[in-house]
Amino acid sequence: MEIVRKKTERTGISGSILKAIALILAVSFTVTSCDNNAQITNRGELLAEVGDKKLYKSDLDHLLRIVGPDDDTSKVIKPAIENWVRDQAFLLEAEKNFEDTPSIDRKVEKYRAALLRHELESRLVTEKLDTAITAVQKRRFHENNTEQFLAPELHLKARLVKLPEGRGNIWELRNQIYDLDLSKRELEEKVDEAQGLWIMNPSKWYSYREFSLLTNKEISVENIIPGYEFSYVSENRRFFLKVLEVVEEGEPLPLQRVEDHVRQLILMERRNELTSRIRNDLYQREMRNNNIKIHYQ
Repeated sequence: MEIVRKKTERTGISGSILKAIALILAVSFTVTSCDNNAQITNRGELLAEVGDKKLYKSDLDHLLRIVGPDDDTSKVIKPAIENWVRDQAFLLEAEKNFEDTPSIDRKVEKYRAALLRHELESRLVTEKLDTAITAVQKRRFHENNTEQFLAPELHLKARLVKLPEGRGNIWELRNQIYDLDLSKRELEEKVDEAQGLWIMNPSKWYSYREFSLLTNKEISVENIIPGYEFSYVSENRRFFLKVLEVVEEGEPLPLQRVEDHVRQLILMERRNELTSRIRNDLYQREMRNNNIKIHYQ
């Protein structure tokens, strides 16, 4: 923090001004401009002109709000003006070249129509979409769409514990880690007593890639089968592994692993159905109000 403070002192630029300048440089600066004949009210000081486009100080309010009360606002205003002038000069040339190009008008109208449809759809979906999803709904969706949740690689559940090497009862603890009849709570207590550390949550699914990172690539994928037991030493720590469950590549992943994805797909399906229903309702309404007329026979 001290280094940053000294650097800003040497340059004479405060952090708030740096933020404002970064905003100017990071975002293409666009400001609504007015024709010479347009009525100007309460827009403040005129800062720059390019052709019939004008930039007023009020147009920079969103930048000036970042600047601290004791900062030199000119360090924000000057680069903003320079950026705006350059942008408008380029736009002026573009307007000269494409002033009477019907395709530009069509693209603008098409974009405007698409934007309006999107805004209305988003608002109606926000107001009407049911986002509550029960556990039963997620389970049924998962069961009926297993082809969407095929494993791209092997996945597994396992017990993986790290213990200090050289403990007197370490092999007794190994047997307890490998004992599937021992409850999770009992095993956690024994691992804590031995100052051990759980490297893998035995209730969670891991991809083989994640597993390889946790085990420093000590175990090849060919050895990963249910019930597989393995022990190795790394950096004066003893590791014990017990594979509990395996999903092979190409097999359906369990709901627990893909639950968030299932939720997203259910919401997407509901959104599509809701949007279709809203569009149809609006169409039927306009038909009843005689606002739709088809002349082609």
